Amino acid sequence: MKELEQNNPVEQIQRENYESLKRQMEALATNPALRELVRDIGMMRFNYDTSLPYELGDFEGLHAAMDVFDSRTKKDGTYGERIDAEELIFADEIDARIYSLAQEFGLTGDTEPSIKDVDAALVLGGAGKSPLTRALYTRELMDTDRLNTNTIIFLASDRPVDEAEQKRGGEYAEGATNEFELNINAAEKVFGVEFQDSDIISFTDPNIAREIPFHARIAHTKDESGRDIIVISAPITTDPFEIRNGEQIIRRRANTRDTYAMLKAVDALQPGAHAVGITNAHFVPFQGADAKGQLGALGIAAEIVGFDPSHYGDPQKTSQQLLQEMLSVADSLARATK
Repeated sequence: MKELEQNNPVEQIQRENYESLKRQMEALATNPALRELVRDIGMMRFNYDTSLPYELGDFEGLHAAMDVFDSRTKKDGTYGERIDAEELIFADEIDARIYSLAQEFGLTGDTEPSIKDVDAALVLGGAGKSPLTRALYTRELMDTDRLNTNTIIFLASDRPVDEAEQKRGGEYAEGATNEFELNINAAEKVFGVEFQDSDIISFTDPNIAREIPFHARIAHTKDESGRDIIVISAPITTDPFEIRNGEQIIRRRANTRDTYAMLKAVDALQPGAHAVGITNAHFVPFQGADAKGQLGALGIAAEIVGFDPSHYGDPQKTSQQLLQEMLSVADSLARATK
């Protein structure tokens, strides 16, 4: 990372974000329990040898070795949705080790903003009822004076929603054909607004690189208190190619980094702004790393908070899900610090 000027507030944000990411990398790379878990999962899933797979402190070695946690890459090389991941079953002793590490690295429990007054709250997109519960937690933080903002931005994509996902989402998801519409429904239900067709703009940009079609939508209205309620549908604008277990795979939809990139189109977040993102607890570390990397590059201070599944009466995440999100943390840290 280039040397930054000491007195520039935007570069100060970039510096603080970068230093935070480096501390996270060091914590992962120097954790002996994580190294032993990587070895043991590799032995169980792929019959790897019994030697420890990297030296403590070697983040690149850790990142490469953590591919054994991946259950989303399919045999044909495509990367599936979380709901379609391979099912992994572990012994109770392994389950306990996984959950202990998940707690240590912040994938469990409720969190709240360290700074209450912010320029925008970002409700991060997701599947099923995630947009609804994330909107509910955002509203809860605001109603209990733990978060204060005049701008709420829902980040989504045009990922298709099928009948099974509508059923998982419940009543609020009825009629939604894609993630953007799920977030429209969540915004309307939780913040009491109603988007008209005239509130939604669509646009294309033929100049995007890699010949990936660029299609985006932005919906904007205000709630009864005058707060701006914005819903964004992001296209794929970041690199769609990733390496899993030594094989190249391609994403078929926008991801968290793509939705962060779309924030450049929203005037509410200019360099020097402070934003808080709201998600599920097990996504906080990886989406936080992406936020610090993506938004930090724009000079925006970023913090991600989340809620435990028990907050809304849902079961705890499985060991398989927690392993996948530990890998996502390492992926995000590697991208954000290049």
